[in-house]
Amino acid sequence: MSCHPAFSDKLVAVRGRVVVPRQDGGDPSAEPATRLLRKRDTRMTKKTVGWTVAAWLLGHITLIGTHVLFVFLYSLARPGESNARYQEFALASGPWFSIVFGIPVFFWLGRLLRKRLGVHARRSGLTAWALYSATDLAVVIAAHAAWTPLFIGQWCVSQGVKLLAVLRGTATTTAGS
Repeated sequence: MSCHPAFSDKLVAVRGRVVVPRQDGGDPSAEPATRLLRKRDTRMTKKTVGWTVAAWLLGHITLIGTHVLFVFLYSLARPGESNARYQEFALASGPWFSIVFGIPVFFWLGRLLRKRLGVHARRSGLTAWALYSATDLAVVIAAHAAWTPLFIGQWCVSQGVKLLAVLRGTATTTAGS
């Protein structure tokens, strides 16, 4: 068995499991060595951090860019209206757009993380979602949005569906699906 050199002399085999002997001389099978060996798995590596930040930024860029395109297409469909009307449309459609298009975007980000990070995808996806939600909230506060009950509900639903989408996207797939 390969493990960190500092632990190799302390490991013993008991009933087919590798365990750490107890300091008090008790039953060594009570303290599995996996606790010592899992430390490497719980740290976020540079690769994991990089993909987490990339997913967070990609989520923002994709949703903002597609919403700008959506408003542009609206302006082509309804030419000649005032700029205030287009701005009003952008503000009114933003939360709904975020709910509807946030689902496939965050599902896709979850799949990307699953492909790139394997077992670390879930933690990375949750971290990317948390970063996205925090920065989205900061932008909404900075923009002095009207905090109506409808808007608060839309914002909460939007973050909730994105969370569910990234969780589903990072989930392991079973054979045949």
